[in-house]
Amino acid sequence: MVMDGRFQRPEAGNEALKRLVRLQCRLVGNTSDQTLIRDLLWAKEQAQRHAGTDVVQALCFLAELCMQSVVLEREADRKQPLVFLYNTLLLFPSHHSDRMMKEAETFRDGTLRALAGDRTDAIWKVCFHAAWCEQNTRDWDGAQAGKLTGAATGYEASMAEDSGILEENACQMDPGFLEELCWLVSTPRSERGPAAVGQHNCRPIGPRCFCI
Repeated sequence: MVMDGRFQRPEAGNEALKRLVRLQCRLVGNTSDQTLIRDLLWAKEQAQRHAGTDVVQALCFLAELCMQSVVLEREADRKQPLVFLYNTLLLFPSHHSDRMMKEAETFRDGTLRALAGDRTDAIWKVCFHAAWCEQNTRDWDGAQAGKLTGAATGYEASMAEDSGILEENACQMDPGFLEELCWLVSTPRSERGPAAVGQHNCRPIGPRCFCI
């Protein structure tokens, strides 16, 4: 049974948007995974409780571009002879990686900045480092059998670094939630009517306003 939105625990917009970005990155290279597809659709619905559809679509597009670029960049770094030959036949993945990253940067500076304003840089860092965190997670998982090379340790360290930068910037994607929460905590319940919600710029979260 699907839980009614009215009984779901309120969630910060930052968490919803961060989860959306992570899932969008995870889907790249796994487009036949029906569970991931369902998870991403649900994550989009949750993100739209805190951001407009245009912002959600922009986030997904940017995260996908970053992830595609990162996948190709890591592929271009493979040194095995057969992989190198394969990369050569593909006209060098690094070229395609650079092209996608430039496209992502152009989208960031144009479309995204027009939508997100001052939050753009934080959103960019979340998308960029979420992509690298996902790629390093995949490589770390694949390197578990080769412990003698020490590759897994390097991937794990990179995962931790990217995850830290992601978390640091995620809190800046939806700063309005904290202001709203402070107002709700400090305002008596009797003063929290529909009119008060509008006066205090408090956004409803889901079907009902978040009331403590």
